[in-house]
Amino acid sequence: MILMFCGGSLLWAGTTPRALPADYPVQAVLARATVAAEYGSRAISQPGDSYHVGNYLVVEVAFFPEKGPPMPVSAGEFRLKLNQSTRELSAHSPGLVAGAIRNPGWEQYRGVQASGGVGPGGVVIGGPPQVERFPGDPEGRRPTQPRAPDQNAGRPGATQSAAEAVEKYALEDGPVSGARSGLLYFYWEGKVKNLKAIYLVYDGVAGRAVLKLR
Repeated sequence: MILMFCGGSLLWAGTTPRALPADYPVQAVLARATVAAEYGSRAISQPGDSYHVGNYLVVEVAFFPEKGPPMPVSAGEFRLKLNQSTRELSAHSPGLVAGAIRNPGWEQYRGVQASGGVGPGGVVIGGPPQVERFPGDPEGRRPTQPRAPDQNAGRPGATQSAAEAVEKYALEDGPVSGARSGLLYFYWEGKVKNLKAIYLVYDGVAGRAVLKLR
């Protein structure tokens, strides 16, 4: 079951780091490394590849460690803050994002499950789809939700290629002794035009920094 979330690949190579941290729009110089980043809205834009990724915000990050022993870096060290909210979004794994692109219906059930009412007739909001316990079970049916149009449509195999691109360009976790860069994916359903301020928070071995992406 785990393999289905990973699609056709289990490893990702990241993006090609730019020559200098200054080649990225924002940078933060820490004691043991420099962290740089660029906000990409809801799209993967790499040489020869450009894809929409649904309800995900894409951020390219680059890690430039100082000379010395290899230093670990991972997507889990980065979070995203939007506007004036105190909530911090964690990056989703590339396998999960790719799976959501291949199976758009997954995003329908992302909400936190909550129930209300008294007795067995309570109302359930969010959570996974219910299955029929027996043929015709009325509690096992859920109305089909409309899907947003796939903005990668129009090219043969576009959805599959978008999922592959998500995995291909994702930031690779692990120790680094030289520059490394890759994409992070943060799930957010709101309208991009409503984002007035976007902050990338790094909190890892190299220190802590807040980079203002917008």
